[in-house]
Amino acid sequence: MKRYRDKPKDPALIGEWLFLKDLAKIKSNPKIIEDNLDGAGFLAGVVFHSNGDAQVIRLHYSKDSSEPRLVREAPDYIFYTKDEIIYYIQIHPKKGDYPNRFQEKYMIKGNLLYTDYVEGESTPDYERKTVTTDIFPNRIVK
Repeated sequence: MKRYRDKPKDPALIGEWLFLKDLAKIKSNPKIIEDNLDGAGFLAGVVFHSNGDAQVIRLHYSKDSSEPRLVREAPDYIFYTKDEIIYYIQIHPKKGDYPNRFQEKYMIKGNLLYTDYVEGESTPDYERKTVTTDIFPNRIVK
């Protein structure tokens, strides 16, 4: 894994990014919160660390509370960038398996990150912003 950690990373990508698509989904359809109580949660954001770790931030709603909860998961992938592509490699594959790998094309415009974009047809996937619970709506408890 060290050889991947030592590969170049776009400095503009380093930092915390709010995932806009699940946020829009939650705000436009509050029922989706009820359908996902105590479940896997929503993708709230991602943190690209300078050491190469890619950390996912998940948003969870529970039956016990009206307020959402954020969980910063332990990094499961490392990343590097080359020619406007982010390459991801799984850190802890199952015993005997090769590490899972995938890649996605990216573009940064201002504070917006586009992934797997099609020029002229895409909407941003992420906004450079600290992910906090106050960004997300509270659950309506009856």
